[in-house]
Amino acid sequence: MSTRLEIIVNGEKQQFNNNTSLQDLIDGLGVQLGYSAVALNKNIISKGKYHQHLLKEGDQVDILTPMQGG
Repeated sequence: MSTRLEIIVNGEKQQFNNNTSLQDLIDGLGVQLGYSAVALNKNIISKGKYHQHLLKEGDQVDILTPMQGG
């Protein structure tokens, strides 16, 4: 059994340890979320539940930030 997972983060393949939660990933990347949202496999996850979601091989994580326009 592999001790590393390949996860796609914002379109880029990255390696993480098994038993990595979504919260661990965010913390490890040093992301300051502020008004951002996080999608796991195209489903928005509420901030209070990041620690409940353990990542699996091939998961896709997208960190979404609002854009201003006019």
